[in-house]
Amino acid sequence: MNLEEIKQSGLLELYVLGELGEEQDSFVSKAIGNSPELKQVVSHIQMSLEVDAFAHEVAPHKTVKPFLMATLDYIDRLSAGEQVDSPPILTEKSSLEEYKKWLDNPKMNSLEPTENISARIIAHEPSKITAIVWLRESAPTEVHEDELERFLIAEGRCMITIGEEGHYLGPGDYMEMPLHVAHHVKVISEVPCKILLQRVFVS
Repeated sequence: MNLEEIKQSGLLELYVLGELGEEQDSFVSKAIGNSPELKQVVSHIQMSLEVDAFAHEVAPHKTVKPFLMATLDYIDRLSAGEQVDSPPILTEKSSLEEYKKWLDNPKMNSLEPTENISARIIAHEPSKITAIVWLRESAPTEVHEDELERFLIAEGRCMITIGEEGHYLGPGDYMEMPLHVAHHVKVISEVPCKILLQRVFVS
């Protein structure tokens, strides 16, 4: 193939995207190495893809970062020798006393809640995730399709709006978010709302 055929073949775009097979990748790589013109075309393709990516980027949900950081912290704690735990399922009959060993654990409470949302994972199991979450102001609107989200308030007060209905919660109060219904949380106390949160996966 001559240079013009290579440029028109779509191989350069696939090369930049890393989608060529080994033989084609080797061929295109050699052709680019031997042609300043192809190098310039590849550079233009890369720039065009970056511009397009930035133009269409979607900001991650605001809960992604705090729970990613909580996951990394949990992995570090397990690597340091922390034993895997299995807290009980949260229900409307649950009490804070049942979760005292985790709520009072210094490792679970060493996090300074300076961000709007901060979290410490207690346990990550195949059927559920349990965490302590601090909200300073609010949690953005969410809709869960395959996990039941349950709250047990440990400190502070908040209002959870499910659909159009608001629920005021304080220490010891429980709430389960229904599937497929938008909900969001707003803190209404001067102190951050400390929540025992559990997400139970459903099939």
